[in-house]
Amino acid sequence: MRSKPTLKYSFVVLMLFFCFHSMGQKLIESRQTSHYTYIYKLTDEEAKTIYTDNVWEVNPSFFHTLVDSFPTDNGYDEELSQGHYIKTFAEKNEQKIAITTVQKFNVYVVNNNTDLRVQVYDLKGQLIPDAELKVKRKKLRFDKKTQCYIEKKSNRKGLLEVTHNGFTTYYNLSRKQNNSRFKRGSQKVLYGTPLKYVWRPVRFIAYIPVDLVKSISRRHRSRTIYRIKNFFRKPFRSFRKNNKKQYKGYMVFNKPKYLPQDTVKFKAFLVTKKGKPIDEEIDVVLAGTGKKNILTRLKPYRKGGYEYEFYLHDSLQLRLDKNYYIYLESSKKKGKRYISGYFKYEDYELTSTQLAIRLDDKEQFRNQERTLYVKGTNENDLNILDGRIEVFVKPKSITKYLDNQVFVPDTLLFLKQPLDPTGETEIALPDSLFPKINFDYEVNVKLLTSDNEVLSEKKKVTYYYQSKTFDMEILGDSIRFVYKENGIEKPQEVSVSADDAFENSTPIYTGSTPCTLELNPYYLYYYISSTNASKLINMTRQSSLLTCYADRTNDSIFIEVDNPRNIPFNYNIYKKNTEKYAGYNDSLNLKKKTRTKQNYFVSVRYLWAGKVKTEDYQIVLRDKKLNVTVTEPKIVYPGQKTQVEVLVTDVDGKPVENVDVTAYGLTKKFNHHAPPLPYLGKTRKGKALINNFKIKKNKAGKPNYLKLDYDAWEVLAGLDSIEYYKFIYPKDRLYRFEYQTADTLTQFAPFVVSDGAIQPIHVIYVDNKPIYFSWSTHQQPYSFKIDSGFHEINLRTSHQNITIDSMYFEAGKKLIFSLNEDVKLENIKIDTVQTELNTWEKNVLYKYIFPYRNHFGRQYAYIEQDGEIQVLNPANRRSNLAGPVVGEVSFHLIDSFSTNFRHEAFFEYDFAPELLKMRSIDKENYPEYLNRYRARTALANEYITKANFYKQWENYLATKQVVKPKYLFSKTSSKDVTGRLQVRLSGQMAEEKPINALLFRQDDNALIALYGSSTSFNTNLKQGDYKLVFYYKEEKYHTENISIKPYGINYYEYSQAQFLSKDDFSNYLKNLIEKTLFPNKVKPKSLSQSSPKETKPSTPPEYGYKGNVIEGYVRDESGQALPFANVHIKGTTIGTTTDIDGYYNLKVPLDADALIVSYVGYPNKEMAIGNGNIINFDLDESVVLGGVVVMSYSKSERAYNNTLSAKNIKKLPKRDISTLTATTVGLTGSEAGIQIRSVSSMQSGNQPLYIVNGNVYTGDISEIDPNLIRNVKTLKGKEATALYGARAANGVLIIETIPGTLQPKSDKGADFDDAFFEAASQANSIRENFSDYAFWQPKLTTNKEGKVTFELTFPDDVTSWKTYYLAMNGKRQSGQTEGFVKSYKPLMAQVAVPRFLIELDTTYAIGKVLNYGQDSVKVNTKFELDDETLYKNTEYCTHSIIDTLTVTAQTDSLSVKYVVENEEGYFDGERRDIPVFPLGLEETKGQFYVLDNDTTLNLTFDAQLGTVNLYARADILEVIEDEIGHLIRYKYLCNEQIASKLKGLLAQKKISTYKGEEFKYDKNINQLIRLLKKNQKNNGLWGWWKDSELSEWISLHILETLIQAEKMGYKTDISKGKIAKKLVWELEDGRNFYRSSKLLKALHLLDKQINAPKYIADLEETKDTLSLHHDLQIIELKQLYKMDYNTDTIKSFMQTTLFGNIYFEEQDKRKSRLLYNDVQNTLLAYKILKSDTINHDKTLAKMRHYFLENRRNGYWRNTYESAQIIETILPDLLGDKKKLTKPTLNISGDVNQSISEFPFEMKVAPNQQISISKSGDFPIYFTNYQRYQNRKPDIKKDDFEISTKFEKDVSTLTAGQKTKLIVEVNVKKDAEYVMINVPIPGGCSYADKKNYYSRNESHREYFKHETAIFCQNLRKGKYTYNINLIPRYSGNYTLNPAKVELMYFPTFNANNEVKKMRIK
Repeated sequence: MRSKPTLKYSFVVLMLFFCFHSMGQKLIESRQTSHYTYIYKLTDEEAKTIYTDNVWEVNPSFFHTLVDSFPTDNGYDEELSQGHYIKTFAEKNEQKIAITTVQKFNVYVVNNNTDLRVQVYDLKGQLIPDAELKVKRKKLRFDKKTQCYIEKKSNRKGLLEVTHNGFTTYYNLSRKQNNSRFKRGSQKVLYGTPLKYVWRPVRFIAYIPVDLVKSISRRHRSRTIYRIKNFFRKPFRSFRKNNKKQYKGYMVFNKPKYLPQDTVKFKAFLVTKKGKPIDEEIDVVLAGTGKKNILTRLKPYRKGGYEYEFYLHDSLQLRLDKNYYIYLESSKKKGKRYISGYFKYEDYELTSTQLAIRLDDKEQFRNQERTLYVKGTNENDLNILDGRIEVFVKPKSITKYLDNQVFVPDTLLFLKQPLDPTGETEIALPDSLFPKINFDYEVNVKLLTSDNEVLSEKKKVTYYYQSKTFDMEILGDSIRFVYKENGIEKPQEVSVSADDAFENSTPIYTGSTPCTLELNPYYLYYYISSTNASKLINMTRQSSLLTCYADRTNDSIFIEVDNPRNIPFNYNIYKKNTEKYAGYNDSLNLKKKTRTKQNYFVSVRYLWAGKVKTEDYQIVLRDKKLNVTVTEPKIVYPGQKTQVEVLVTDVDGKPVENVDVTAYGLTKKFNHHAPPLPYLGKTRKGKALINNFKIKKNKAGKPNYLKLDYDAWEVLAGLDSIEYYKFIYPKDRLYRFEYQTADTLTQFAPFVVSDGAIQPIHVIYVDNKPIYFSWSTHQQPYSFKIDSGFHEINLRTSHQNITIDSMYFEAGKKLIFSLNEDVKLENIKIDTVQTELNTWEKNVLYKYIFPYRNHFGRQYAYIEQDGEIQVLNPANRRSNLAGPVVGEVSFHLIDSFSTNFRHEAFFEYDFAPELLKMRSIDKENYPEYLNRYRARTALANEYITKANFYKQWENYLATKQVVKPKYLFSKTSSKDVTGRLQVRLSGQMAEEKPINALLFRQDDNALIALYGSSTSFNTNLKQGDYKLVFYYKEEKYHTENISIKPYGINYYEYSQAQFLSKDDFSNYLKNLIEKTLFPNKVKPKSLSQSSPKETKPSTPPEYGYKGNVIEGYVRDESGQALPFANVHIKGTTIGTTTDIDGYYNLKVPLDADALIVSYVGYPNKEMAIGNGNIINFDLDESVVLGGVVVMSYSKSERAYNNTLSAKNIKKLPKRDISTLTATTVGLTGSEAGIQIRSVSSMQSGNQPLYIVNGNVYTGDISEIDPNLIRNVKTLKGKEATALYGARAANGVLIIETIPGTLQPKSDKGADFDDAFFEAASQANSIRENFSDYAFWQPKLTTNKEGKVTFELTFPDDVTSWKTYYLAMNGKRQSGQTEGFVKSYKPLMAQVAVPRFLIELDTTYAIGKVLNYGQDSVKVNTKFELDDETLYKNTEYCTHSIIDTLTVTAQTDSLSVKYVVENEEGYFDGERRDIPVFPLGLEETKGQFYVLDNDTTLNLTFDAQLGTVNLYARADILEVIEDEIGHLIRYKYLCNEQIASKLKGLLAQKKISTYKGEEFKYDKNINQLIRLLKKNQKNNGLWGWWKDSELSEWISLHILETLIQAEKMGYKTDISKGKIAKKLVWELEDGRNFYRSSKLLKALHLLDKQINAPKYIADLEETKDTLSLHHDLQIIELKQLYKMDYNTDTIKSFMQTTLFGNIYFEEQDKRKSRLLYNDVQNTLLAYKILKSDTINHDKTLAKMRHYFLENRRNGYWRNTYESAQIIETILPDLLGDKKKLTKPTLNISGDVNQSISEFPFEMKVAPNQQISISKSGDFPIYFTNYQRYQNRKPDIKKDDFEISTKFEKDVSTLTAGQKTKLIVEVNVKKDAEYVMINVPIPGGCSYADKKNYYSRNESHREYFKHETAIFCQNLRKGKYTYNINLIPRYSGNYTLNPAKVELMYFPTFNANNEVKKMRIK
């Protein structure tokens, strides 16, 4: 606080002002604070007293020296002298107090984990060495070495006193822990000696009784009790948890991922935690397959060393794209695991390209050009010689528009060009690309190689069309400020100030920019300002750059601090706990000898950005670390043989013998990291933490309060002149304030106060009638209507009854009165009462309470009685209380319905049209204790009349008109050409905001959109012209014409309006707005009658279909709403757009599959429509070039011819961007230029070959300066091809330039020397030995010299090998290192081919010659296919040559070879094999049988179709017993689950009796019966839990169980008569169909006589005619009560599964819930058909099979379902037979086998003759099938339907452009264990390999030629799956049929047709 100590007003002047000001003051407008705030100065001792106390207690005597005062409503900006001050003012009944200290220094605690260290700084950041500091009278000494006030190893806390220049300030110092010297010493004795084994058990026993009491009272186990409970469990858990910690070592694989048919190789070295090697046999376990698979039992090849390899055979049953684990476990001790590791099983494809982009600056200004630099490299860091790039520039976020009308294209630039093979490719981004805006734009670069490997990167740039700002740059220990306009530095007169962390501001500079100032780490902010701009710079966002480096050898320690900003810092260096070095400096470079092995610690503390920064370092001597040094080549050529030497030394540099070494090398493409080796040396103790300290925040500036001493403040501040204080301090009188109300309605508001605090009044009586309840939840103003004259008023507060006799109320006025709760007046009687309502009060008041349920949402509703209304709560609260109410009442829902009724006490009201529901309500929900309810303090409330209420409703409608936009119909679809309109109002139009804005189409005057009152709005519109009309108050309006350009933002800003006054058109607008917003209220006249402008409204289209409303939000990846996004139904034009909040809702037909959302700048997103009605979209930004449409608004110049003369060349501009093949938006006069064909180009066409100065020229021909050209010559036809080969087929242009110009570029990234060049030039080879790993040496051992050497031959891959070396021994020593080896040739050939083909596919193999030398080379190239030469070529190669060969797949594999050879005889080449998969589909032929009765079948097979697969599955009685066991084990115990368990046990007893076995669970049954009795409610029924609300279905479930138990001889003690009476009462109350049907069933169970036909007839009237469940309930009830029924109505709901089993399905799936689903419906139907007079045995058997088939995941879905199914079908399973027999399957003939264990599968030869027979009581599902390849399969869609298509339904794809293969599956019946096989085309790779884990998909496997999708359960319906692909190789391909089938019964299948497609 800054102020001059002046006293502005004397006390007398203040009092005179108060007296004058109070005249005529009204209570409602009265202020509630004192007029002035007062500042008093404190003495040091008084300040010390306040700062010392933890609780604020300010002695009134402290207010002795008034320094200043200021109006409470204003701030205080004056400066105060150094000192302590207290600020105070009155607010309501409190005295607000704040203390502050004005000081000229600040204090920092500099912790070092040991000592108390404090530094004091002045306000300029200079250290103060002459202050005096005390903590609890202990003086801190100043240490010059560290520039700190210090107390060594302190444990102090409390008041810190700092005195400087005679002034003392105070701080509250706290410590981290109480850690005194005595405590530190005693802890060493107690915890560091054997004494701990004595006192710990004693303390444990002593705490047991204390913790036992706590556990009982808190209802959870405390401390020792918890530890006793876990005594036996914890050791086992600890063993499992810590088992791995007992052993250390490493496990490493030769690759991180493996292909099918690869060999997995791994190595492990294992030791105990003490470093002793493991020397025993271990089991190698493969995990992740669902079962434990022991691969082998393995002995160590040396102590601790284990090495193994295994082949990935199909028998391992591994799934692709999953991780699998290898465990090494003890073969002797079960559960003892030493180590584990994992690998990924994937049909992977590695990429080798890297892309780097950069810009010369991240900001761009008007009239500036930015340059984009692009560089593509391979894994050897060599330049990509055959690349091309696509650049896409698009706007991101716009910060400011700088013109009133701006068009911002969605695409600012899109271009393509070759990648420069040398150095970086440069692309200019001129400012002419950008409109008049400040914004961020994004540059997205995509790199494609000749084989269409794709990478992309993006960068963001901020563009300023107009900018005035300050910039700051830190230069070492200085800070430089500059002023810039549009990026250009300009001088500017400025002032610079700096703020510290304590809000002190210090001016540091006044002058002109640029200026450079000293950087002061004391300051938190720098603030620079001028007349044009200002900027606040937060230094916390800048880095201090201070870094500490440390190292340690066996005999030395090295510590250095790098401090480029020269920041002074404190440092303390400890050897363990002993301080060795300390100081305060701006540099440190310490090198010291040391003999100890103890750890060193460095503590560095410094001030940066006004705060103390803390950095601690531990310097450890790792004396057991091994240093691994490797001698290996840095560069090799593929196939080179070389030698690697590994040297292992210890920390002293001595060689170490007998060290186990693992050496391996992988391609860099894996991005692999070796496992870190454990350090096994001794872990020495760290430094002990003695203490850290901090200064708690002072009470300074923090307001607190005291109870207001009104008598004192009345005199001090004249509070009695403020009307509000008269109101809350009425003293010994009754305060009255009256004023005339607007509607002249007599009313009042009473208040009771105590010491100025308003007390809650809970009940108000007028003449003994209650008129107000504090517990009412509805809206109610605190003002009450009353007749004029005298009345008796009674007020019930929390602890008083106050009666005011004969109080007078003047007509037409509102009276506000208040009285003290202890006032003593003649006409006021006060009685003391309890807080709880007494019995009399409850009996009287409860009858007036009006409970109601809110089902009217946000509509306005009220109840009316005798002309008075109570507004009901429009919130979302379900249960509410209104009142007081008595007698006749009417309910009104505005613009809807009304209901008249008589209020009855203790009923809850629920209102609906033509229906009033009344429910009895428990008195427990009524108020009892009054202290829960708050006081009402509003003074300005007025009683609300009916007229006022309707006026509020009209205001609400007007508000809705103002704020809520309305869109009449879907404005755009995904096929429309659209632009985005954005409108902003400023100036006059923003101040006089329109009520609405209306948008009309110009061509037909159709109303498109209606907007609310806002200064900005936007929407998507079709291209065209529109009229925008602004509508204002008083029916004024203003019109603007706008034009929408497509593919961008059309921005319009309006500031001045030319208003048109009220006329026919404005009247039309008014009616149109009202009709649009409130369609039921107003019908506007037709426009033709009211306006010559012929603007007419359009009505939204009505869609004539049934459907559901889907709603949701559309947001971007950050969660921001996307307004005006298009949402439409897939395959239709039906759609809508989102509103300003991104919200949409859309009526969707019942057969709709998916919704698609589109938004400019985002890819379209599709989401399936499920069972819910909410679908939210989250859009991710993506560059989808294929979807970009680039528009040009100016004509381009004609392109140059592709064949050139010298004259043509000279016409080319010096800088031509035409070769980028770009089209830009908004540019004019740009030249189209020419397309250049280089050696690396794959484009055909008529472009010539360029030879410049004798070399093939691959650059941009337009870059050649015409002034440098001396001569141009052209060659054509045979003359050209004779000299330059086939590449000259389109002619040759030979250019000669002035000597010495156009020197060739040579920077291609190659780093070889002459020796390597010579060696590689002699290494002729055709490379075909390709591998992802270079070498694997797992069993190396060092010799006496610490060395080990091995030879290796590198594979033929061109790649960068990353090498790893891991060293470990049995002496606790370990170490590792890694390196890189590049593998390539200066001149080499590579061939790229698809990973596979399908028969008859035609593709283009790509051959590449790459020249990383400096000179052009004449070479011969050739292609061979299956060793037959098909192509030859001769030409010069400067950078690269690209050749292609057409390849057609005829056989099962192809071999492609590409070779390059130079004139010296050197050659290089690659051979690649292409697997060829058969055309068509592997089909399944076979039969499926349900063997129900004893059956025999003779099977025959087609001998041409190969092996026969047999599979059988059976469900038997053990399934039921297993399910019962699951029920019994279920751990939760709600009432439903108790009853379900009980039903399960009763069923088990029946099975035991049936089997003649002893039943052992009678005790459990009786226990569950007692538990159900205990949970029974007082009315005899049950809820979900004991205290839950009544549930009819749970009560029925329990009654069924108990009556069944009673019939089986168990005692239940249920009062059937009492329950029956309650059920009849509930039935009479009759709420709904479901409830009543359950009650009728329960009454039938109790065998009670009722008028059942009447009740059932009532149910039939209320049931849903379309509901199967309703029909079944009615039929079952009629059966139970012996009434006539008809089962014909339910037959239409009968369905069959794939296996032919029968179930009953509800047509409306939305009704599917726990009690109403297909299983429950089928159970009801089963009971009905079983009780029917007609025999349904066959149908019932198939229904039982359905229940068994539906038992997924091992059990039925829930306990209720399990109990119901068991109870229903068990009697029929047991039947009348003495004993059930298991089913047996007998195979006879050429194969003889009897099977009783299921599932069963086997294979037989197709020529074998076999028969099968079945016996037993349960069905067997049996299938036999054969698989074969069908080259021309027909479409099959019996059980399923499947189709595939590419995104946008195209058959031609573009190489390098990502796409989606969309798979649509129609499941016609519920199915489980479904597999979907989706082939992909041969020329494609996977863009990604995502696994979509969901309810519809369990796993995916991505094979090179197809994707397999596994689905555990698929309900009947349609499903869509996407596979993301990237086309890479041009050609014509086959898309084999996709197939869907049941995995275990593949005869159930479907497929689509063979398709042809093309990649261009």
